[in-house]
Amino acid sequence: DIDECAGGHACQGNCTDEYGSYSCSCKDGETLNVDGKRCDKNINECDFEGHGCAKSCNDTLGSYVCVCEEGEFLATDGKNCLNINECELADNDCEKNCSDTNGSYRCSCDFGEFLNDDEKHCHREYIVMVS
Repeated sequence: DIDECAGGHACQGNCTDEYGSYSCSCKDGETLNVDGKRCDKNINECDFEGHGCAKSCNDTLGSYVCVCEEGEFLATDGKNCLNINECELADNDCEKNCSDTNGSYRCSCDFGEFLNDDEKHCHREYIVMVS
């Protein structure tokens, strides 16, 4: 087998000889380009204040994405987070009343009723008077 790495190769980074071929890899902090030959140095755009994400920033190769907290969704500007009104969703599980909170929701009962331990269903408590 010929050592393709020894006689010149197209790898920008490291070359590994394989049977009948070779493969390229890159140094730490670099990522192999989709062409399988060049190495791209990744800059963490989240480290710079100018990313503009309202909540969290996740670095990607050559870019970044803004991420919101649970109960929020990313606005069309790709930077700000908006609250999801869980009470408008069909699966809020509240038996009676639903109040939207930031990132969540809270169930409540009608007057004279009490919330069960599951914090979703209601019950009435009756006082039995014995004379």
